Amino acid sequence: MVGLGKLAVLGLCGLALAAAGCTTSRVAEHFGEAQRENVARMIENPEAERAPAQPVLGLDPLTAEEVVGKYEREQGRSREPSQVPSILLSTGSDN
Repeated sequence: MVGLGKLAVLGLCGLALAAAGCTTSRVAEHFGEAQRENVARMIENPEAERAPAQPVLGLDPLTAEEVVGKYEREQGRSREPSQVPSILLSTGSDN
């Protein structure tokens, strides 16, 4: 039984070392930033929701296509055309 206790201690030490070697992810590094930014803007201008909304500016189609293509290449995916699902409707008549 003494060997089992030593094995358990050795296993716990190994887990502790493994956990200590884990790095934080980019998500964890920036966790909560958007929420803090939103709160700061609401405190700065509590009447902002009543102001006329500014149009959202987006990417032009060519840049958007390049961004999506780069993302898919980095993820190892290929673009395949999606199939449109077919939907059958019935009127309920027997004719």
